[in-house]
Amino acid sequence: AKVLIMGFTFKGDCPDFRNTKIIDIVNELQDFNMSVDVYDSWASKEEVKHEYGIELIDELRDGYYDA
Repeated sequence: AKVLIMGFTFKGDCPDFRNTKIIDIVNELQDFNMSVDVYDSWASKEEVKHEYGIELIDELRDGYYDA
């Protein structure tokens, strides 16, 4: 399944992703062999990649995701 998670930061309208619980959700979904994309216009793509190894996507793909 292809899953889209919209939001990675700790709270809305803020670039702070410290203590985010989204990483736990991403890891759990990946453990079930799901393809997970994460979109967040507030978070720094470079910092998220450095801290968590996740590449945030830039654009949403219409009709691509199952959930």
